[in-house]
Amino acid sequence: MSRDNYIGGKTLEAAVIGICGGIARYHAIACKKLGIELVYVVDINPAVAKVAKEYNCNFLMDYRELLNKDIDMVIIALPPYLHPKVCSDFLKRDINVFCEKPIAASFKDAQQLANIVHKSNAKFMVGFLWRFHPAIIKLREVIQNGDIGKVYIVNVKDSHPVYGRKDYPDTKWRKEKKYGGGVTLILGIHELDLVPWILSKKPLRVFATGGNLFYGPGSETEDSMRTLMELEGQTSFYLDTNWWSHDESILEFEFIGSKGRAIIENPHLRPLTKDSSGDSLRLFIKGGDKKIIKFSPIDCFVEEIKCFSECVKNRTEPPVTIEDGLQSMQLAETILQSMEKNELISF
Repeated sequence: MSRDNYIGGKTLEAAVIGICGGIARYHAIACKKLGIELVYVVDINPAVAKVAKEYNCNFLMDYRELLNKDIDMVIIALPPYLHPKVCSDFLKRDINVFCEKPIAASFKDAQQLANIVHKSNAKFMVGFLWRFHPAIIKLREVIQNGDIGKVYIVNVKDSHPVYGRKDYPDTKWRKEKKYGGGVTLILGIHELDLVPWILSKKPLRVFATGGNLFYGPGSETEDSMRTLMELEGQTSFYLDTNWWSHDESILEFEFIGSKGRAIIENPHLRPLTKDSSGDSLRLFIKGGDKKIIKFSPIDCFVEEIKCFSECVKNRTEPPVTIEDGLQSMQLAETILQSMEKNELISF
């Protein structure tokens, strides 16, 4: 356990809001590993009382009870439509906020949240945790250094066997548009953040297909999305994301440049077992040179909370900003518009 999380001799104190959801649990575990004192867990689900016992902390069923308490940071992991309101309430009181992606269910709501972020003295960070994976970080370095030349083609596949699994809650909000529960906002938004960040290129136009291919009646949201995006410098980015890989999760990145190719296949967000092997980045350089760079297992949830806590302690700006959240929301919303209208849309 780390003992580095102190402000003026006082241990950082945190609350996790939405603790009965799956992702929030990983954030709570990260706090414990980092020596951040988890003071409160919050959820409207009565099961929050049992969860609080697991983490040896207090619980609340209404986040507003936290607003007047002396706490250093809140970690918010709720359905997307709730993020703007809950984040804003804490930011208005200058309480530091870590918000899971996506930051809202619509670009308009995300813009309103951004206005509050800019007025607040608190630190705000978006939870795009793949940015903290060592293979992704190295991939960006390789591309920025020009090791594979000018990148012309990016292919990404991100597929998860979510629905139909007995261990995965079939929550109502994931199937209603107003709640922001479609696969584009929940899953694909990771790559909509990552690829422009890795390349340092702006999107120009996009065409998308997909929709409710597997859910059937009773769902308003898309469970499958395929998009072709043109970025600056004649770069084409193809993304295929869905909830229906049936047997196992698939995540593959391929960047093809004028001098070579870079590939990452099925990286892990956290070690699955004590004996987990790390991930790797494969490079194929023009002329036949091949290289495999291996990385030790890492918990990206720990890394991103560690980063945010250091920003809180040192009063520095987080590396994943509200502007990053806004850009990814704009891309996601434009993709959904293209899918609905069946047309190419320019940014």
